Amino acid sequence: MWTPGTRVAYHALTYGYLVEALVRRATGYSVATHLRESFAQPHGLDLYLGTPPEVDPRVARLVRAPDYRISTFLQDEERRKIVDRMYGALLGSDEVINSERYRRAELAAGSGVGSARAMATFYDLLAGGSLMPRSALRRATRTWAEGIDAINDRPVHFGLGFELPDPIGTYGPAQVTFGHSGACRGRHGAWPEAEVGFSFLPAELRPEDTDDRANRLLDALHACLARLS
Repeated sequence: MWTPGTRVAYHALTYGYLVEALVRRATGYSVATHLRESFAQPHGLDLYLGTPPEVDPRVARLVRAPDYRISTFLQDEERRKIVDRMYGALLGSDEVINSERYRRAELAAGSGVGSARAMATFYDLLAGGSLMPRSALRRATRTWAEGIDAINDRPVHFGLGFELPDPIGTYGPAQVTFGHSGACRGRHGAWPEAEVGFSFLPAELRPEDTDDRANRLLDALHACLARLS
């Protein structure tokens, strides 16, 4: 759709297949096995890719708010059709994302399951240098792509797999931050200078332009840290 390197776009699901291939070639393991054996089990993290049946009773059911819609920055109806094709199968109803088949699948960019505490701890460990060399983290959290998403018209700022601070304040008041957001308006990340990881995992999918739940929580967290410093 455009010359590579001239525009930026969020690869919501295709990114996972690329990462899966790289991890298999670098480690000999799938992303699911690497997550379990290198991160989740050694650190006691309640995180899964290919969720086992015994975890099912603890998994929250995701539901769509009546006014839920994706890509709220996008006004172009022709490109809206592209977005609907991209996300429709996954987010067009509550059924696929809540199905056992989806949870069992080891989809590196989409079917992971975990608790908010585990995600916050994961990012805390990342920022503290416990999960990867600091030099690698610095490389992964510097700017690799930035601009207005060519598909969604949303401002984006990416490192290698991580979202970085953007003009719409996705990651709160902190100036140095990295993480990732989700279709349910979840927010996971770290503020390295404050040495804190955070995660917000809502069960209700709400539209981005009206949902301020994570923003209010991050503002409150920032205020708490300011009082402690």
